[in-house]
Amino acid sequence: MSYYGNIDPARPFQTLTLKGVMAPKQEDRFTLQENNLLLFDGISTHLVEAGGVVHVQRLITTYTVNAQGAEDISYLDVNTPLTRQSANQAALVSLVRRTAIIETARLAPTVDFAYSQEAFDHRDAIGDLLDAEMDAASTTGDDSMFTAFRSLRAAVVKDLNGRAPKLARLIEVTANVTEPALVTAYRLYGDASRGDEIAARNRLRHPGFVPGGVGLEVLTGRGGGNV
Repeated sequence: MSYYGNIDPARPFQTLTLKGVMAPKQEDRFTLQENNLLLFDGISTHLVEAGGVVHVQRLITTYTVNAQGAEDISYLDVNTPLTRQSANQAALVSLVRRTAIIETARLAPTVDFAYSQEAFDHRDAIGDLLDAEMDAASTTGDDSMFTAFRSLRAAVVKDLNGRAPKLARLIEVTANVTEPALVTAYRLYGDASRGDEIAARNRLRHPGFVPGGVGLEVLTGRGGGNV
């Protein structure tokens, strides 16, 4: 039952085939009155159809009284607690997701980016996440949540749009011949110590061999040096 309950907790289990369960002999089958007694005792019942196929007749829980001791059948059918559990899980997942998105957006001003496009990509990624939450809030009519996400998005965009143009740009250059990374760095920046930076950014197997004729990603402009 858990398999079908996980797929759709609201799915009625009546007529669900009990695979592998053999039907009892005709004389051993429960009568309607006996089935009712079982249900009143919190025991689920089955039904045998033509051909000896066994189905669920009614799937119930043992819940019969509430916390105050009064009779209560609100959770008698198993679909009710399954549906409530599914809704609670969905709400928890939504809460965790929103909390993570909000924290990511809140920390955006503290992130140091190596180059401008990295900052713009971060802005767009956070913007997409916040847009999705705004759409969800709009669908559910949660105006306050929609307004909060819109304000947060505007703040992130303003911050990153202001910082990104001041950062270095990532461009591609090509060495004419194979050479050590420190030679490439000196040629590009006048600073041989940045050879390790070039090797790391381009995942070179050995910094002593920068392949000629192959494009390399390097930083240029503000904060990246002049290429």
